[in-house]
Amino acid sequence: MTESITLTIDGVEVSGLSGVTILELAQEIGIKIPTLCQDPHLESIGACRICLVEDEKRGRVHAACVTPIAPGMVINTSSLRVIEYRKTVVKLMLASHPDSCLVCEKGNRCKLRQIAADLGIGLVEYYPMPNFTGTQEVNPFILRDLSKCILCAKCIRSDHELVVEGAIDYTDRGFEARPATITDGPLEVSECTFCGTCVEMCPTGALFERDKRYRGTTTQRIPTTCSFCGCGCSFWLEVSDNQVVGVRPGISGSVNEMTLCVKGHYGYEFINHPDRLRKPLIRKDDTLVEASWEEALQAAGQGLNNVKKKSGGNSIAVLAGPHCTNEEAFLLKKFASDVLGTDHVLCGSGAYMFPLIQGMEETLGFVGTKHSIKDLKEAEAVLLIGANPTETAPVVGYNIKRGVRKGHTSLIVIDPVEIKLSKYARLWLRPFIGSDEVLILAFLQLLLKSKSFKEVLSDGDMKSLEEIRKSIKHFP
Repeated sequence: MTESITLTIDGVEVSGLSGVTILELAQEIGIKIPTLCQDPHLESIGACRICLVEDEKRGRVHAACVTPIAPGMVINTSSLRVIEYRKTVVKLMLASHPDSCLVCEKGNRCKLRQIAADLGIGLVEYYPMPNFTGTQEVNPFILRDLSKCILCAKCIRSDHELVVEGAIDYTDRGFEARPATITDGPLEVSECTFCGTCVEMCPTGALFERDKRYRGTTTQRIPTTCSFCGCGCSFWLEVSDNQVVGVRPGISGSVNEMTLCVKGHYGYEFINHPDRLRKPLIRKDDTLVEASWEEALQAAGQGLNNVKKKSGGNSIAVLAGPHCTNEEAFLLKKFASDVLGTDHVLCGSGAYMFPLIQGMEETLGFVGTKHSIKDLKEAEAVLLIGANPTETAPVVGYNIKRGVRKGHTSLIVIDPVEIKLSKYARLWLRPFIGSDEVLILAFLQLLLKSKSFKEVLSDGDMKSLEEIRKSIKHFP
């Protein structure tokens, strides 16, 4: 049972639940403690030592992000001793950090520079210890400048804990320690998916986007939803001079939190691409030529009108693209029925899902899920049949892998083809192609014999299941 603990932080008596760290409780009551390596989406490791606080009763200094609260603690988060320790740690980091703030991609988003400014650190009196490594340009998306790496391990932890790939880890020791792949080779020959989570997590300019046309921090950002798959990831579009110049995750409460896939993070260039159609085209003499919107709409309307007069409204079919919103699809349906007079309307996003939607409505009474994608990482078991979420819905794959990594989830994969999640599965079944239905019916036979399954059923359910039992009795 979780107990309540009372302690004092900066002269204020507060209470928190056992297991809560000093940093978490301080943040909860509005006290700011600086830190570089800690993030609410990652497990704390106490690497940077900037969140040091003083326990006045015991005379000790603790890293607040990894120290749980204890009864009777008297914590001072900004004593002279604490401030001097923090300044020393930051100055040591700056002594080995290149003095390139004016041209650094991180700009005023650099957390190291922000903390140094808050502590009143300008010139560092320590002997400079530059460790120039040069910029590594070995992949199409991410640049690395390990001269600016402060060994906070955020890139490694986001790879292991959020995306759960294990592409990078620390190599070497002491002054030579650095994040690298298992063979110290390029990222493109590792397990890296180039999702960009490490870039987003990096507090300095050690990691940044390659070939980005705009460097620094934009003055405008717009929240939006990714349209590449059905996960519904949210992110910020960074806008400069009325053009999208970057994407950043991190919208509070979003299904993806700090993660995106490679398409969501770097697939925005089509918005401003010079080959993108910006004006309507009309075919004249077998050649497509640019036209005004008025001319194009008039030509389209006239063409539809001619078909309707000649063959009737139902000779016209309307196809909605899978990227249409619900509102756009509704308007298109109204246009089809009220203007064109046709019932033939199909939305591409639901065409391949229709059998599933119909089956869920008939058996469950609703056509969606009552849970969120985030619930997958807490599930006791996940049964994956003929699906490849790491390819088609990456954030779903992230959450399944997180559950397996933490030991919450037993994953069972049923697929004749090996997919990435097969290696995370407790059990991987490989039925013959096309035999999924037979396998599911065999599972159903086992469920019908299960005592615990029968205990949750009503008499009416049992009667219906008897009919099912008879229909599948030849599937052992």
